[in-house]
Amino acid sequence: MHRLRNIRNYSKLIDIKPEVLEALKTNKPIVALESTIITHGMPYPQNLETAIEVENIVRNQGSIPATIAILNGRIKVGLEPSQFEGLAKNGASTVKTSRRDLSYVLSKGLSGGTTVSGTALIANQVGIDVFATGGIGGVHREVEKTFDISADLTELGRLNIAVVSSGVKSILDIPKTLEFLETQGVTCATYNTPEKDFPAFYCRKSGYKAPYNVNDPIEAAKLIATSKTLNLNSSILIAVPVPEEFAMNDEYMNRIIVDALEKAKLSGIFGKDVTPFLLNAIGTFTNNKSLRTNIALIKYNAHVASQISRELSKIKRIDETSVAFQNREIPVVIGGSLVDKCCIVDDYPIKLNGATYHSQFKKKCGGGVGRNIAEGLSKLCGSVEFISKIGDDENGDYLLSLLPESVTRHSIERDPEQSTASCVVILDRNGDSKLYLASMDIHKTIDSAMIKRYEHLIQSAPIVVFDANIPIDGMGIILELCKKYEKPAFFEPTDMLIASKPFELPKHLISQIKFISPNIHELNTIATHLGCGESSLKIDKTDEEKLFKGNTSFMEHTKKCCDEVSRYIDNVIVTLGANGVLVTNKNTSKHKFFDASLRYNKPINENLPVQHRMYNVENDIVNVSGAGDSFTVGFITAMINSCREDICISVGMESAKAALKSESPVPNNYFHSDHECWRQPASHKLL
Repeated sequence: MHRLRNIRNYSKLIDIKPEVLEALKTNKPIVALESTIITHGMPYPQNLETAIEVENIVRNQGSIPATIAILNGRIKVGLEPSQFEGLAKNGASTVKTSRRDLSYVLSKGLSGGTTVSGTALIANQVGIDVFATGGIGGVHREVEKTFDISADLTELGRLNIAVVSSGVKSILDIPKTLEFLETQGVTCATYNTPEKDFPAFYCRKSGYKAPYNVNDPIEAAKLIATSKTLNLNSSILIAVPVPEEFAMNDEYMNRIIVDALEKAKLSGIFGKDVTPFLLNAIGTFTNNKSLRTNIALIKYNAHVASQISRELSKIKRIDETSVAFQNREIPVVIGGSLVDKCCIVDDYPIKLNGATYHSQFKKKCGGGVGRNIAEGLSKLCGSVEFISKIGDDENGDYLLSLLPESVTRHSIERDPEQSTASCVVILDRNGDSKLYLASMDIHKTIDSAMIKRYEHLIQSAPIVVFDANIPIDGMGIILELCKKYEKPAFFEPTDMLIASKPFELPKHLISQIKFISPNIHELNTIATHLGCGESSLKIDKTDEEKLFKGNTSFMEHTKKCCDEVSRYIDNVIVTLGANGVLVTNKNTSKHKFFDASLRYNKPINENLPVQHRMYNVENDIVNVSGAGDSFTVGFITAMINSCREDICISVGMESAKAALKSESPVPNNYFHSDHECWRQPASHKLL
């Protein structure tokens, strides 16, 4: 559902800061922030300093801050620096604004600091899902005499928003507040507190329990996403204890609160004036230690809320993409899963000469071409069926934990008699792979018998992607099933030592491979296996960099290799490192590989000679081959969105760029569906 679904209701009264509006349109993470902490919660200049610091904390955690306030009769979602300054200095002349006050303040052209209820109402209207505050209001002590219940509670019962706070303010009747929240249908969960001790603003424990607990941002985001899916129209309160070093003693604070309440009663303070009076009194009684705690918990809540919003954004993007594909066929990926351990050698060049090289060892990460492509497709394309084999061991658990929920698990089999495949990758300082040391015997068990168990997945797939880790009999049955059900296969050669494996199969099966994406070394191996001319051309780093710079024999050999492979395979897509991508087929750059029904479009005229189109790398993409798996992810995603070839290359290159900026082989995020790469074709020249 579009996040701006209700914005027209407020279109004449609301101003949304451009960066917030852009984030709303593109499902980027956003955190709403209230403004009463500026106008009524703290003295100047602490109020201004805290508000600015809180926004910076949200940004540093990867979300967009949206402080909400009323200025001169206009609702502001996102404030400029000068507007913060004005609110901070003129807080006494502003109106503390909740739902009750909103119409009056706007109609009079006044300014106001929005309370929890006012902020939540506006944030919910414009589509912001996560709101960070200090503590919410609640049922006041002696409610049986005063009937004083904060509008925050009823508002949370009406809206579908997640509020991250340090529970409720200590000045309130906490057990009655929890009961009232339950009556309103508000889900309460503590954060990273397995004991479920409900916090009390200044104190980490109130003496009462919440019904649930979420351990981390991912669990919190899943809870929020589920509530949104169910359309419950009631909120979630995530109660975050104040950091221990800033927490105050609960018995000490309770004595102070009792004294402050008595002072308020004697002074005739009631209604919405009670809370600011009590907070000021508590500050006086504690020598402003309470203010220090107040500031600390607000900052920490913003930190947590931003992390939650970031994870929620990932879920929403997957869901958004999945909606587009929910009535469509799901691609199948078959291949290896392994744990990569990476070593970057600082010295250059690298030679196997027994020398000691200065190196950096990176933490382990998920690897395997098939696994990487499956994870990448799930993030950029939507749901993916992944067929693979892992051991029943710690590394197997680790690999499963890395896969998004949009990657199916039922076809990832666990073998108790085999270890999960693992590999040590030696990279040079440019990030290019130089040597692999691998233990991958388990991949031999991804055989014909295993693949036949998942024939139904291939039958309903628009495309079947497989890597060279699979044994030859497994490749054979994949291609037989693809031929049976008229499904195109996409072969990722994986490594120059095993790139030619499927070409040992009968030609009628090889021809079922419609796409192949080798690098120059893998292409050379395949073409040599097929008998392309003389012995293979020796290719080193220097030669590759000189491509198109006077080394015509290199280019002519590459084209000759592509011609040989294209006798068997319709589309040969060669990643040439910093030089770009060479596509060889019998189409034009405007050809669409799939129609709107996700049926493979054969070449325009199979009797025509092949064309060689060279797509140049953009300036900010250093090396397409260095992120080959993600290039393939982007290319395939665009293909099955019925994009033409030059757009597929554009999306592939943008995916490679995202991978090159990531420490992991597959980045956490690629880019959104409205990114310009989906509209801007990659440039090319005919060779």
